[in-house]
Amino acid sequence: AESEMLLTVVDSANPLDKDYMPDLETVNGFRVNRDALKPLENLLKASKENGTELKIKTAYVSYDEQEERLQSSKYTTVRAEAEVLKTTPHGGQSESQTGLLVEFDFSNSGSKAFLERNCVEYGFVQRYTESKTSVTRMNPSDSLYRYVGIENAKRMRSYGMCLEEYKSY
Repeated sequence: AESEMLLTVVDSANPLDKDYMPDLETVNGFRVNRDALKPLENLLKASKENGTELKIKTAYVSYDEQEERLQSSKYTTVRAEAEVLKTTPHGGQSESQTGLLVEFDFSNSGSKAFLERNCVEYGFVQRYTESKTSVTRMNPSDSLYRYVGIENAKRMRSYGMCLEEYKSY
């Protein structure tokens, strides 16, 4: 049974409690939500077999760790803070706290193209695309992928929707 968290949007309008802690498992030294574990392991295995071995750069980030990341961004003006928040939200306002958001390292040749082609087969979607910036209110990132479940991912791709749009749909 897939978690009800799979389609939960986490942002400034929909924050998580400071104490929210998903059921976490470890893959390649990174903690991820238990719901994403097997699909992520299968995706990593398939990429290795394809010769484009994907590497995880970051995964689960706690509320406190997210606040530390924000503070280390050192903003000095209201405008600068608004820009920082488009890439580094406050604790409780980052989907990293769900354990369902994974940032990939594309240092291996072909790994980005492999992920773009195959992500939905494993239940992942690119979370913040250039074309959906006005909806997500976050800067685009080609390395952040969110686990939403295989059927949801396939539908989101076929409908051309981001998570916010799909959840409303």
